[in-house]
Amino acid sequence: MRGLISALRTLSRIPCPGRDSDSLADALPYFPWIGALLGLLTLAIYMLFSLLLPDGLIASALAVLFLAWLTRGLHLDGLADASDALGGGYTIERRLAIMKDPHVGAFGVLALVGALLLKTAAFFGIGLLLIGPGPLPKRLLIGLILPFIVSRTVQVWLCTSLPYARATGGTAGPFVAGARWIHLAVALAGALILCALIHPVAGPLLLAFGLILGLGLRRFFRIRFGGITGDLLGATNEIVEVSGLILYAILLQQ
Repeated sequence: MRGLISALRTLSRIPCPGRDSDSLADALPYFPWIGALLGLLTLAIYMLFSLLLPDGLIASALAVLFLAWLTRGLHLDGLADASDALGGGYTIERRLAIMKDPHVGAFGVLALVGALLLKTAAFFGIGLLLIGPGPLPKRLLIGLILPFIVSRTVQVWLCTSLPYARATGGTAGPFVAGARWIHLAVALAGALILCALIHPVAGPLLLAFGLILGLGLRRFFRIRFGGITGDLLGATNEIVEVSGLILYAILLQQ
């Protein structure tokens, strides 16, 4: 249970009593379940504002902003730092140094705006398909949770399969240093169960898509950064989450 407490405190601002695990890597198997919780809370906020407000676009934007608040902007910050590093660094050492800089540059701002816009658009598009008078059943709204599960699962995979890029350590260092294949196996099993229960077709499909995307990111990060960092894990989360939301919107139209 202490691993669950650590996972909840790491990935969200949700208060939780108790002590953290002695090894932060013990939190990794719980990442998909925390993703499901975050997705469920975001979906609840989205549905609430959809009922209260006449404009679904505003409800979508408020849900996305709520998610950013709920996660303390942790992954968005990583996406911004990684984007600045890729835009301004020409060596591994320079990219890692740029990610340490607390300031956000033009590339980071563009990445942040792009991620927020794409999430808002995906929520709005899915809402139009499922909340409106169309033929699709409204129960498919629960599928909005899938990308949140998949994105946190891919983080576990990268923690397990890549070295930590910084010799001096960092926030994500203990997660990567203690990560073992058993952590990944348990996380994958949990993610598959959750995804299949939510949607027996779209769930496993989105999980497979996320893992394939993670494979590409894994290779890219090894080449460009020499491994993984906390910022790169945050960037991974945002890339997989946004891509998953867009893919789910596409699947609903088929």
